[in-house]
Amino acid sequence: MSAAHPYHRLEVPVEVPFELRSSPGKGWGAFATKHIDRGSLILSEKPTFIIRKSHNEITDYHVTMAFQKLSPSQRAQFLLLRDNGTSYFTSMNDAFAENSFNIANSDRDEPEAHGLFPLHSRFNHSCIPNSKVPTVSGEIISSFAIRDIDVGLDMSGIKLYVLPAIAWPVYLAPPFNSLVTCDGD
Repeated sequence: MSAAHPYHRLEVPVEVPFELRSSPGKGWGAFATKHIDRGSLILSEKPTFIIRKSHNEITDYHVTMAFQKLSPSQRAQFLLLRDNGTSYFTSMNDAFAENSFNIANSDRDEPEAHGLFPLHSRFNHSCIPNSKVPTVSGEIISSFAIRDIDVGLDMSGIKLYVLPAIAWPVYLAPPFNSLVTCDGD
């Protein structure tokens, strides 16, 4: 993919140990630019915006209303998002759904809330992950290395942590199980 790809314009903090680039067969990913030791912080990210609803209740209307409240630079960042790194999304809700994480703390019995996290969304799925978000603290999510990550490897995690545990059996059953594969991990 060319240097003109929109993800080259996503605002990546200079201190993070990764860069965004094309990931063969996975769209785009975050790749280590230096060795990352197990236990090290990889990224802390504040959501671009939050919608305090269950994912299945969120519509284009809710995403559009949140989008309208953003600053011009935040709007520009949102509009850079692509479906698997290549195609434009067909709706605002699709863009949000593919780039959001549940930030409610089930331990504190909080109602569902989803935040838009453009950078964490670049971490690809793996059945043998090298990073994870252990807990959500407030609205910020942070990922840590769960094993050493060498230069050039992509940041990966198991995407199930973004779903309540009760939803895992549904996610792992047809038709959704075809979305989670472990070939090549």
